[in-house]
Amino acid sequence: MLDQEAIFYIKKQHKGSSMNKFIIIVSIIFCSCGIKHVTKSISDKNQYNTAQLTQKVIEKNNYLNYNWFNLTGKVNINTQQTSQKININIKSKKDSLIWASFRSTLGIEVARIKLTKDSLYFINRLAKTYFKKKISNLKRIPALENLDLTFQQIQDFILTGFDPAPNHKVITGKYAGNYPFLNDLPDEEFFGFVSNEHNYIFSKNFNFILAEFFYDRFVAVITFSEHNKKTGAPYKKTIKIFDAELGNIQAHFDISYNNMRFDIPQKISFNIPKNYEQIQ
Repeated sequence: MLDQEAIFYIKKQHKGSSMNKFIIIVSIIFCSCGIKHVTKSISDKNQYNTAQLTQKVIEKNNYLNYNWFNLTGKVNINTQQTSQKININIKSKKDSLIWASFRSTLGIEVARIKLTKDSLYFINRLAKTYFKKKISNLKRIPALENLDLTFQQIQDFILTGFDPAPNHKVITGKYAGNYPFLNDLPDEEFFGFVSNEHNYIFSKNFNFILAEFFYDRFVAVITFSEHNKKTGAPYKKTIKIFDAELGNIQAHFDISYNNMRFDIPQKISFNIPKNYEQIQ
């Protein structure tokens, strides 16, 4: 079902290229939407005030106003080249710092990341290497050169925060034309922030249902389930990455958060062993 609405957009994109495992993890799990414009036609039943609906969503999903958060979870990664399972631990101070640790299913740490407003630090435990880069240098990575990533975009994407820009149109009703899978939920009503840059869909209780991000080389379709009743934050999300021209799935992520804690200050450790080699 999700494949149908994704391919609707995929046909509008430019020719893509394959992405290696590291690029996919960094650009999709921790990165957001430096998105190219996509022309899209949706016939809406009603027009709503963007500011009013935004406020309702924020009130329902109070985690959007956090100062600190810490989450642990699991990620199942399936690409055309590999299939892996990893454990993740993410700590973040809003608008300041993101720290993440990746562990194998045996509990062995394989990588650690620290991200500030202007710099990215990365430790590869398996290769005993590390690097420090300006965020602006991410543009030099082949799959990321057109994304113009910022700290704010990366931070928002982890929990899929949203930023309804002035040019967003707020609509309600069934997306029967472009989202056929919504017809499987006949008793629901869906609200959407829709623009020519990116789209978010919420259920009638203002929980996240789906988000779409459009890039030159691929399309990301993200669906959510099992929201925390207290905070409104999604416990699970599925990310499918489609080749922009061929329409086939390049990568499939199943992400589940085991524990989510908000507004509890976190200890951050990022010590680089002396015997690790710095790489460019």
